[in-house]
Amino acid sequence: MNILKNILLLSLILFSTSCNDKEKRKIPIEQLNIDKSNNYKYIFNDIIEEEKKQKIKSEKDPFKD
Repeated sequence: MNILKNILLLSLILFSTSCNDKEKRKIPIEQLNIDKSNNYKYIFNDIIEEEKKQKIKSEKDPFKD
């Protein structure tokens, strides 16, 4: 009986630690168009913002005070 309790306890512990809720993939509602196509501007938004920052940075005069 004691062995059975230990096995059940061990299985409960293993089950509780292995069943973590995984983060669900979510997309912004603005990304979807009416015709069920994607607006890729939202998918690559972070890349686009980084490119804009680099462009602004490169346009500045490095020798200007």
